Amino acid sequence: MIIVDTCVISRYWEDEAPPPLVERFEQCLEVEEAAISAVTEYELRRGLMLSAFSNRDAHKRRLFDQFLREVPIVPLEGNGLRVWQIAASIWARRAAVGRIPGEADILVAATAIAHKYRLLTCDEKLHDGLSALGYKNVELILPR
Repeated sequence: MIIVDTCVISRYWEDEAPPPLVERFEQCLEVEEAAISAVTEYELRRGLMLSAFSNRDAHKRRLFDQFLREVPIVPLEGNGLRVWQIAASIWARRAAVGRIPGEADILVAATAIAHKYRLLTCDEKLHDGLSALGYKNVELILPR
């Protein structure tokens, strides 16, 4: 299974999404059992609500909502998972070198790590920070 980071999904839904990102995301959906973290669900639903309150593209909101109903959502807790401990460790180890990723990014990454899933991100800072910590199952897709 591969956890798709919020930034990949957000870029995918842009009007002019970069073709390499579109191809990789669609490959994840069709072939690789893509899933999202509960944190990504929150971030996407927050964006949906904002767009609803600001009367933005109703068609895009419906597509997002359908996507959220169909994609598996990986929880932060349960079955003895260590998501919170992993997240705290990532934060502390990156803070020690003055390079702290965003809180949501840390939680999405920790979810993937705790479940032993791969992570697909287009956040170069997150990718490089996790790689510096020795995490190998993080794939960077640069939106060009």
